[in-house]
Amino acid sequence: IIAELENFDFELFLKITNFQMTISKPDNQILSLESGNNLFTDEMKKVIETLDIGTKIIFEEIDAVGPGGQKMRLEPLELTLK
Repeated sequence: IIAELENFDFELFLKITNFQMTISKPDNQILSLESGNNLFTDEMKKVIETLDIGTKIIFEEIDAVGPGGQKMRLEPLELTLK
């Protein structure tokens, strides 16, 4: 996962240091998984491969570090599989 800030005079990328991925299936089953860096874990990859249409994937508790070492928490991102 890479965070890029848009509408800046120059490209600014943030380094993701950890995030939580929450899966909300159409049958209301919920699963939360955490990554301690910017990469999907093996478990996350396996779960993603099995998801059905209508499943929501929410990336939250996204922590990042900017170029100057400033730590920040990013807004959640929600996707629905179609």
